[in-house]
Amino acid sequence: MTLAMAAIAAVCTFTSCDDDEKTAMRLSGEWEGEFYAYYEYYYKSERTPRREYASNTYMQFVPDHLFGSTKGTGYEVDFYNDGPIEYMFYEFDYKITDGVLYLTYFDAEGMDVAIQDYRLSYDRFKGYFGENRSSFELYKLDSFDHTQYVSPFKARAVDYINEYYGCGRTRVAEGDAEETELPIEIISHGHHKR
Repeated sequence: MTLAMAAIAAVCTFTSCDDDEKTAMRLSGEWEGEFYAYYEYYYKSERTPRREYASNTYMQFVPDHLFGSTKGTGYEVDFYNDGPIEYMFYEFDYKITDGVLYLTYFDAEGMDVAIQDYRLSYDRFKGYFGENRSSFELYKLDSFDHTQYVSPFKARAVDYINEYYGCGRTRVAEGDAEETELPIEIISHGHHKR
């Protein structure tokens, strides 16, 4: 009886593992859409936090190896129409365990998510995550080059900060190593329903 139970458990484990591998294969690559990223900040002359939501998100999932991998590294670039930051770039580790996709971000407290309520095809990734059931919807891309973006700690500001705060240059010319100090303080990052 014990051997039979062990055999059944092994079959269930292998089936779950196979499903996770299939999910990982479909997830691999580049995606675009709404992932409801945000950041909160305040201008250094004020103390009332403001929140900006991303207008569009690009994500890339790179498996540890081509076949049979259920984990890897990912990249996320969130673009903002409003507020002092044009975009935020993040790196994360991901893994799929028993159908749940875990994203663990590097140096970005509040960004980590576990996604368990989703549908994933070869060209669409849609579902919900978190206690507040934030929705997301991403579509497969042919290609996306994340290497042109920098980390959130080197995020570039939009031009209007310079106009209103006289803080000097707010964009760094291509190839220029000098960073511009922003007249804002970013206090949190996350994914959340609007």
